[in-house]
Amino acid sequence: MPDTTRIAIIGAGTGGYVAAIRAAQLGAQVTLVESAAVGGLCLNWGCIPSKSLLACAELGQKIKKAGEFGITITGTVSYDLARMVERKNKIVAGLVKGVRTLLKTWNVELVEGRGVLADAKTVRVVKPDGTDTTVRADAVILGTGTTPPSLPNLPIDGTHVITSREALDLTMIPENLLIVGGGVEGCEFASLFSTLGTKVTVMEMLPRILPTEDEEVVALLTAELQKQGVRIQTGVRVEKVAVGAGGVTATLADGSAVTVSKVLVSIGRRFNTGGLGLRLCDRRRGGEGPAGARGLRAGKGRGPQHPRPSDHHAVRRDPSRHLHLPGDRASGADRAGSQRAGVGDQGRQV
Repeated sequence: MPDTTRIAIIGAGTGGYVAAIRAAQLGAQVTLVESAAVGGLCLNWGCIPSKSLLACAELGQKIKKAGEFGITITGTVSYDLARMVERKNKIVAGLVKGVRTLLKTWNVELVEGRGVLADAKTVRVVKPDGTDTTVRADAVILGTGTTPPSLPNLPIDGTHVITSREALDLTMIPENLLIVGGGVEGCEFASLFSTLGTKVTVMEMLPRILPTEDEEVVALLTAELQKQGVRIQTGVRVEKVAVGAGGVTATLADGSAVTVSKVLVSIGRRFNTGGLGLRLCDRRRGGEGPAGARGLRAGKGRGPQHPRPSDHHAVRRDPSRHLHLPGDRASGADRAGSQRAGVGDQGRQV
């Protein structure tokens, strides 16, 4: 019998853990390395948490319209963001536990720590206590995800100038909020916080929000957001933000300024590939690099010029030729997460 193929995966997000389970199902010996939380961005600080909060906001809107359905509700309907976040955290914790159970069921070895490539077949893991260990494999998959970019004119302090990660853990509804960036993430948070009662302004540098989406869809969503009270400004560039006693002041390219309670920076994300040791390996298809790096290649159709948006994958051709790369199909945990968060398969926004 041939020797068991050994697969090492850096990153236990929705790319990494799905690949780990599938590789194990196909008979590989899998080691999964994670430095933060199993489930990654989507499960812990992205898709699932946001849909959980949106489901609460949508329910509140339905209750406010209960009279139209012949249902009488006495008293006022209000949102308790702290309790909404508590519910969100319970959902996330349950799903993370479920993913860990799946990994254990399929005998995937989970190593907690930061993984770095020593060469194309070796991963060095620095554990939280400072000790390190070495994982050797026939193939390596990188599923390290993304992080918000850090720009000098938009310094993130986590309190006044925030990213989506901090926005999902706010326990007090801000009086007003400026969202820099009118992409999918920005529009989602605009919908959420405007429903909660926040005065929301979205500023987008390009001529329209959701610039990569169909124009008819954008027109419909723009109208719906404006109906919710969201102020949308396009063709506007935020030059800098400054935190002061009265809040956060954003200075625009035309010299005007606006002061708000918080600024949410939503201008895209960058790959978490820094410090991974990729320079030691040849990521070109069929290429040969230093330190015995022959074979560390991008997955089919996903070369360095065509990276997957949420993960940067590198696999060796022969050992993984029968493996499904992360993202080929939605995992059961992803579908269950959407249902438990209170939304259907379509992830409908408020």
